[in-house]
Amino acid sequence: MLIRLSRRTALDMVYTKKIDEETLVVTASDVLEHEGIEALSMRRVAQSLGVRASSLYHHFPDKSALLRVVAEKGLRQLAEVLEQAAERTGPDPQQQIRTLTIAYHE
Repeated sequence: MLIRLSRRTALDMVYTKKIDEETLVVTASDVLEHEGIEALSMRRVAQSLGVRASSLYHHFPDKSALLRVVAEKGLRQLAEVLEQAAERTGPDPQQQIRTLTIAYHE
C-alpha cells in the first residue's frame, strides 16, 4: 500500500497576522522606550505583535540588524526635529543653541 504525503507550500499555509518591517521597528522602539534595552529581544517584539519569533527573521536576520534600523530611524527623527528648530531661529548664535538644545531635550 502506497501512502502519499502531501507537501505544504507557503501558499497552503494560513497566516493569521501579517507584519512588515515598519511595524517591527515601531514595536521594537516601543519596547526600548518602555522596558529598556535589557528587555528587547526578538521574542519580546514577537510577543508584542502576537506572532512567533521565527516570523521576525524574515525581515531581520538578528536582533542587531533590528536595533540598527531602530537607531537609524531615531537619528533621522532627531535630525528632522533639529532642522525644524534651526529653521525657526534667527541669526543669533546663542538663540540658535538654546533653541536646538530645547528641541533636543523634548
